[in-house]
Amino acid sequence: MTEKIIDTTRVWLDVRAVASLKKITERAVRLSLRQTNKYIYKTEDTRGDKVYKICLSSLEPELQSKYLNEYYQSMVFEDTEAELANIQSTQEKIIPANMKRVALVRMSKAKQLQRFFQLLKSRKLTSRNLMI
Repeated sequence: MTEKIIDTTRVWLDVRAVASLKKITERAVRLSLRQTNKYIYKTEDTRGDKVYKICLSSLEPELQSKYLNEYYQSMVFEDTEAELANIQSTQEKIIPANMKRVALVRMSKAKQLQRFFQLLKSRKLTSRNLMI
């Protein structure tokens, strides 16, 4: 199995993710971005609003490892959930004898009705054919 290693300089986190990692509010993260030059960040304009993206490599090492642990853990759980979703259980049904008889009678009636409609369609319907 090949290991997937994340390049932390290419990962950009939104304010919500950084706030949850640091266990502070989103507003506190936004304020700290504007007041200090501690983190590398960029702004993106979406729908007339400013969205801050913080580079993962600029966060403290313990926050980086915490994020990577959560990322890999969620990735493992997603893989196992996908595997479990593909497993289909086959349940054998035990059909009682009277239900089998009812099904056979219905099948024979359906075949008789089908023969009747075939005769009716071909216009070969006689009183003798009605006695099926």
